Amino acid sequence: MRIAFVTCLSLPEPDHDEPIFLAAAQAAGHQATMAAWDDPAIPWADYDRIILRSCWDYPGRVDEFRAWLARVAPLGTLQNPADMVANNLDKRYLQDLERHGLAVVPTRWAERGATVHLPDLTQGWPQFVLKPAISAGSELTRLFSQDQAQEAQDFANEILAQRPLMVQPFFPSVRTVGERSIVCLGGEPSHVVIKMPRFDEDDESVTGPDTATPAETELWQRVRATLPQTPLYARLDLMEDAQGQWCISELELIEPSLFFFKHPPAAARFIELIAE
Repeated sequence: MRIAFVTCLSLPEPDHDEPIFLAAAQAAGHQATMAAWDDPAIPWADYDRIILRSCWDYPGRVDEFRAWLARVAPLGTLQNPADMVANNLDKRYLQDLERHGLAVVPTRWAERGATVHLPDLTQGWPQFVLKPAISAGSELTRLFSQDQAQEAQDFANEILAQRPLMVQPFFPSVRTVGERSIVCLGGEPSHVVIKMPRFDEDDESVTGPDTATPAETELWQRVRATLPQTPLYARLDLMEDAQGQWCISELELIEPSLFFFKHPPAAARFIELIAE
């Protein structure tokens, strides 16, 4: 089987999983290669599977990326599927999860180009996080406190000039217990890692692996039930609020780090699922 793992020509940061899943694919007898979504020379129809991985530059080129999805979708070999990916591009999918009765991190929104008075969006939150609603990693993500009003307003304006804005309260628990990321393969929890807070230009700090708790498995099953089909891969990120409730911060269905470098055996299962 010929497998194209999708990356980008200008990779913002290294993908620590890349050598692990490439080795697993080769060990299983497949021909696997990295292929950039923005390389016009790639013959996508020549591949049996097209698997999104480190295509991490799409947030600043989202219209181009949508057009690429539309071109490869008819091949029927893209995972996750193009419609699922397109719906996950904008983090306002959190509103859909909330409408299904799932606890999400409280979020306030502003459209691209809007003029906002930021204190109206941060009222009641001593510390808050600003980031684009279309983003990957920690790009344009910063933590502010209420005494940084002007700096925060300037940063919000910078984001709004390019993309929609999302504003969330900062949960202090992420500095102690961390953010729990549940990696799911083939519709089932595979492993969990614990991430420390990461903001613009920070390095990622990750520990693990851990196993999903029964409560986390049940939550993932409820999330999966909201999707039109079971994804090949997903990552559900959770943060604990001041009342001890775990809230969804992100549901990553496009190109999440799957942290195989923390749990290498999962890469073999990933390849098995790809080949099914």
